[in-house]
Amino acid sequence: LVRPRGRAALVGYTAGRELTLDLADFFLADVSLLPVNMISRDKEVAAEVVRLLPDLSSGELTLPYERYGIDRLEDAVARLRTGEAIGKVVLDLG
Repeated sequence: LVRPRGRAALVGYTAGRELTLDLADFFLADVSLLPVNMISRDKEVAAEVVRLLPDLSSGELTLPYERYGIDRLEDAVARLRTGEAIGKVVLDLG
């Protein structure tokens, strides 16, 4: 779910190398599809990652997100649609 004129980021490809999209939906909603290639950017971001990892590990730096199980998908979508979600919304499929 991406809001109109929003951005969707592609990170990794552990689920496979192919992606099927309904292009009409993307074009009509004016959604940007952004590949995130950390392999080619490793030198560019390595120092920042090394600097931030201790703060993330200790809990000093937190990244806000809301986690929902698949049984609460409707709640997660509602939070996104209303803009009430804090940070990112994560859907836990496990």
